Formats: sequence, C-alpha cells, structure tokens
Amino acid sequence: MAPPVRLRLLLLACLLPAGLNAQLRCGFDAWLASQSPGDPRQAARLAAEQTAWEAWLLRPAPATRAACEVWTIPVVFHVVYQSPAGNLSDAQLLSQIAVMNEDFRRIPGSPGYGPGTDTRIQFCLATLDPQGQASTGITRQQSPLAVHTRAQEAQLKQFIAWDDQRYLNIWVVESITDDNQQSLLGYASFPTFPNELPQGIVVRAGVVSRGGSAQPPFDKGRTLTHEAGHFLGLYHPFESEGTCAGSGESTCLSAGDRVCDTPAQLEPASGCPGIAPNTCPDQPCDGPDPLHNYLNTTDDACMNHFTAGQAARMHFFLSGARASLVDPVNVLAAGCTIGSVPRRPEAGATRSAGVACIGESLTFADASEGCPDQWSWHFPGGIPAQSNQESPVVTYPLPGSYEVRLVVANEWGSDTLIWPDAVRCAAAVQAGDWEERFEPGAFPPQGWQTEAPAGSGSWEISPAAAKEGSGSLVFPHDSSSSSCGQWHHLISPPLELSGRGWELSLWIAYQARNSSFGDADELQIAVSDACGAPWQTLWTRAGAGLATVPGFAGSAPFVPGPADWQEIRLDLVPFAASTHLRIRLSTFGRNGQRLYLDDVQLRPSGSLAAEKEGPAWALAPNPSSGEITLRCAACRGKRVEVCLTDGLGREVAKESLQANAAGEVWWNPEVPAGLYALRIETGGRIEWQQVLRLKE
Repeated sequence: MAPPVRLRLLLLACLLPAGLNAQLRCGFDAWLASQSPGDPRQAARLAAEQTAWEAWLLRPAPATRAACEVWTIPVVFHVVYQSPAGNLSDAQLLSQIAVMNEDFRRIPGSPGYGPGTDTRIQFCLATLDPQGQASTGITRQQSPLAVHTRAQEAQLKQFIAWDDQRYLNIWVVESITDDNQQSLLGYASFPTFPNELPQGIVVRAGVVSRGGSAQPPFDKGRTLTHEAGHFLGLYHPFESEGTCAGSGESTCLSAGDRVCDTPAQLEPASGCPGIAPNTCPDQPCDGPDPLHNYLNTTDDACMNHFTAGQAARMHFFLSGARASLVDPVNVLAAGCTIGSVPRRPEAGATRSAGVACIGESLTFADASEGCPDQWSWHFPGGIPAQSNQESPVVTYPLPGSYEVRLVVANEWGSDTLIWPDAVRCAAAVQAGDWEERFEPGAFPPQGWQTEAPAGSGSWEISPAAAKEGSGSLVFPHDSSSSSCGQWHHLISPPLELSGRGWELSLWIAYQARNSSFGDADELQIAVSDACGAPWQTLWTRAGAGLATVPGFAGSAPFVPGPADWQEIRLDLVPFAASTHLRIRLSTFGRNGQRLYLDDVQLRPSGSLAAEKEGPAWALAPNPSSGEITLRCAACRGKRVEVCLTDGLGREVAKESLQANAAGEVWWNPEVPAGLYALRIETGGRIEWQQVLRLKE
C-alpha cells in the first residue's frame, strides 16, 4: 500500500530510453492538484468518500450470482487531429477497446492474462449517440486543439463531448504538454471531484492501441488501461513519493492508494526492471514494488494485472459516483450488450474444512473466475461421488487422503480443476499414544493437515534447531513475504481423550526482529472438540509477548540455541469427553522472524503440575453477579491474564491484571448472565475454571 495522498503539482518524470525526450507517463497527479487546491470543500469530499469506501467494504458479501455481475461501460472516442497521422483508424480504436477488455477482464490466452484478478469491468464502443441515432462511437474533428496543453482542458472538452453521465469520453489528441512544457501520455478525471467540465480521459494518439502508429515502449494500449483505472477511482501505488507511510494494516484503506493488497512503493518506476526492488523494506508485510500493476508507470509490456483490492475500489465507484454509466438501461440505450466480452471460466473451489472425521459433512463451493453456469464435481471415495450442484455437501466414510475434481463451463468454454489431497479424513488416535517431535522426513506428519492461502508459504520441518532430537517445526516469517498478513494453520489428527483429563505440552522458540516491527508475528493455539470448527482459542501471543529470547534478532534468520526454548502447558480437562479433539497451531506474520515449535504431546492431567508447581487459583464468590476475587498464594506480584469464553468458544471478555502482595486480583467482567469458561494464565501456566454469572 502506498502512502497518503498529497495534492502536488507534478509526478516525477517517467523517462523514455536514451535518445528520446523525457515525458510523464501520466498527468493524473497534475489534474488532481488543479481541482480547487486548498478548497475546504475538496477536503470534505475526500473525507466523505473515505467514510463511504470503508463502509462499503463492510457491507454483507453479495450472493454468488450477484458476485458474477459484469459492469459494462459505453465508450465514445473523440479524435481531434491536425495532421493525417493523428486521425487514427477505426480499426486502431477498436483494437484499443479489445486491449482494455483483455486487461480488465483478465482474458485467458491474451496479454492481459496476468497474475491478478478479473475485475468484471468491460468496455463497449457505443453504437447509439445521445439522441439515439446510429453511431460508430467515434467522432472526428480537425482542429488546432489537437496540439493540446493542460491549460486548454476546458476548450477541448467544450469543443466536443457526449453526456459524461452516459458515456466514457476519451479525447484522442496528437500531443499533450503540461504547464511546465513536459510531454504527457494522458490524464483522467477522478470521480471524487465534480467538475463543470465533461469528465473522461485525454490521451495522446501515439500511445493508443496495440501496434499501428503506437510508439514503443508505450505501444501495447496500457496507457488507457492505466487512465481508466484513475477514472474509476484508483491512485498510483507511490501516491506520496519519498515516504513509505501508510503501508500498515490500520492505514492501508485510508492512506496512499486506499488499497491493501498493493505493496508500498517509495517513488515512481520506469522501464521494466528484471527484478522488482522493495523500496520500503522496513515496513511489515511489504513486498517487492508492484512494477507490473496497471497503475504503475512502467512500460506497457511490463504491466499485466489489477489486484482484487483495486477491483473492489472500482466497483465502489461504479456503485456510486460512476453508477449512471453502468446502469443497464443506459448500457442498452448506448447500443451496447451487457456481458458481451467472451470470457471462459477458470475453475476454482473452496471447502469448509481440509481435515475431516469419518462421516463428517463437508461443504464444497465454486470459487471460479469468469462466472460459470455449469458444474461437474467428482469426489472419489466420497458420498456422493458426483454432483452438478454449485455447492455440494459430501461425507467420507473411510480414512484416507482424497482428490477432488471440478469441471466448470459457460457459453464461452470450460475449465478443469484437479485438487490433490483436498480432504484428509482420519480416524481418532488414542491420546495416551500421541506425541509429535517434528523430526526430518515427510511433511506434514502422519494425520496432520496444513491450511494456508494458495501460493503462500507454510510450516516446514527445520534440521537447524530442535528442543530434542534432530528437527523442529518452523515458520519462516522473515523470508516468506507471500505469507505476510495471513493466517497459516497446522492441524493435528483427531484425538480420543477417553473421558480422562489431559494436559498439552509444547516448546516454542522466538526472538523479535526489531522494534520497528512491534508485534509482527503471532502464535495461537486452539482446539476443537467437534473435529474442526468451531475452534476455541486457548493461548495466543504476539511480538515481545511471544519472545523466548530478549532483545532483537535483526534481519538475519533466528536460530535458537538449547537455552532459547520455553515450554507452554495448557489444561485440556474441560475437553475430557471429546472423542475427536483436534489441536490447531496457527501463526500470523508480518515479515518478522522465524518461529519454532517442537515436542507437542499430551500427558495425563496433573503430571505436568507434579513436575513444576503451578499456581492454584481460588475464586469467590462463584456464582457471582459482580466483582470476582481470584487468590493464589504462589502468584504474589505476578502478571495474570484472564479471559472468559462462552459456550461457543468465543472470547467475550479479557484483561491483563497484576496480583497484589497477597496474591489477589479483582475482576468484574461486563457480560450477560450465564455459564462461562474462565482461562487464567500466569507465568506460562494456564488453568480453566467454570464461572456462573448471575443477573445483578
């Protein structure tokens, strides 16, 4: 995510290769700065837009069919030329529409098929003018205004324009210069700033379309893809060059380009570097600069994607300031057909859980791009073995690892997904026989399951360190930028507790990277007595609270020594009746440091306490309608972490307290009357007790 927007006069120049004149890739920033600078009404508009943007993202997720809605924007080209070379042919302009559709729709097999997302936005050259008369969607005017300066914006747009509430006006001129006489490739109107002038895009003829008279390195039609992004509400990823501020999770929606899945970039880029630098390396979760994003300023051939966050922001403006353009009535009145761009689907799927118990119901769901309307699922070993539903429910009667295959289709074609090991179904293991020491070998260990976002890093076995034996479990937060800002889970096989009380023991080793990264990495331990969701968190720590070694490791990979390990002990007595208890080890990182785990095992309740005396808490009164007193003679002056969870395992109240000299703390959680589980943690030891809250 880029830093906060400053309405400055000019973007730094994007240089052409040696021998050509310096020019600006994009004049958007200059246009933005010209919109009543210093006017408090503009600041108010930006603030209102920001509030609406964040509220829009919190709206309920649309239904599947609504999520496949395609937004069609009618386009009119106004070719304003002075010489024959500036009077572009119909074929060249039609080719430009094709480029924009390839890029915005991420059409498979086209140059626009990059690693990003199908924005479901497409463009149609209008065939009816504002009066309803037949048209090519192209107007042609010979005029000196073809040699365009930014100061002539009003003259150009008043010279020729169609209703900007119904059409995207694109003025094609022979040249564009800014107020400093620098050459521009194009500039666009931004939806937040109402203007008396018609809104749209002004672009230089020499960068329109693919081939033809288009001039390298801007000869792939990406200038209009870039400017259309601005027209629909997108900023540059380097929007406040010279600083990496605004890249954090708490500010990525309100600062910079207002999108959270584009890495921060310190300054504009040019050309097409073979290896993308990371110009903001000290920002948690920041990856290489997004040189291939359509909103960057690299060469046309270097650009290949929009992100999902950028698509969402454009949808926000198409639901508001630009909504009239994509209104179905307007689209048809412009002579366009909704959903007319051929786009075959790309198969994708999700499932409610990747680990299952014998006979447990799992729900599969279509997650394909391109909006299929036909599905053919195949579940070898499952019941049913096949389904044509969009979201089938399947059970597996026998333990094993199972593949899932999905074929999706629409009128434009079909695609197949083969998902190896989509489901692992395991029989319960007797708790008394269970431990895992994470020795080198096959990963994940027998009966375990990893869950992580596609394409990101994962837990792995490391021979570099161990509490005991020759290996341990590690998550390389320091070197896995693709995993940054995401949860990664490792889930145990189901455990049969046989009605007995057990305690969970495991060892961790971690040292924070540096003070700038704060609580960069987190570890969470949760259990489920239903063989999966819902999960109940038993223990969680982040940053300095997670560290077993004081100080900072820096950027060099942390490797723990024998004295750097700390044992975590958790009481599982409340789950004694479980026949399919699963333990989930989860980590969330922000490019911090390596996190190690080792020697996970269950022991009979009380065995750990016998090895190391732990606090024994007394509660009074219980039941209670007000303040609770907790007493532990061995806990004088210690920090006490208390947490209440309800019957669904949800945390409803938590607090960090300090025991006094008598080993006492007082707590009055504001929760409704009911029965709760109270987790009390002191010095790495966790106890559970039941608390009954009465009405006051």
